[in-house]
Amino acid sequence: TWQIAMGRALESSPEIAIASVSYAPVDKPIRRDSGAIRQWLLPQESLDGDGRPSASTRREISRIVAEFAPDLVHVWGTENFGGALVADGHIVCPALLEMQGILFAYAHRYYGGLDLPDLIGCIGPKELLLPWRHLVFRRRQFFVRGRAEHRVIRSFAHVAAQSAWVESHVRHVNPDCRIHPTGILLRREFMESPPWEPSAG
Repeated sequence: TWQIAMGRALESSPEIAIASVSYAPVDKPIRRDSGAIRQWLLPQESLDGDGRPSASTRREISRIVAEFAPDLVHVWGTENFGGALVADGHIVCPALLEMQGILFAYAHRYYGGLDLPDLIGCIGPKELLLPWRHLVFRRRQFFVRGRAEHRVIRSFAHVAAQSAWVESHVRHVNPDCRIHPTGILLRREFMESPPWEPSAG
């Protein structure tokens, strides 16, 4: 929803050209524009433990960046491939990291006060068949991705933070970066939709 709202706002300016690269349920990379916004859709894939995409995705993104030649790359979150590509030097133009939350900070409070008996009580048929779905394994994923997140945050000179909480964590990891405080853009539909009324009866 941030991207939709921001895209619409920026698209109205004749001085700005926008391109978007994201995952989608496609079999191969395709370009599918939305109005004046150029969009490249890449096949969905799982990232490795360091948040890196496959070699073919890295090559495709390098090709797109060379073709579009952006003045700025805006990376939305540390959990997608963009942050790793900047950290690894595959994207060398100026880049801004947009952050809403912090994965490594969540890991320490992931259980939300649950103790060992509670965690054992969370084991059901689904967890026996798919053990990686249990909270223990989910929490471990946050720790693994949190280590990668540190590397990504340290690689950016500019970080946009939506809250003082995020800003404090970013400054702890990368004290030399410039923080850009941001709010949350809302889609037009959020403001214009009629209020919900419960149905009678």
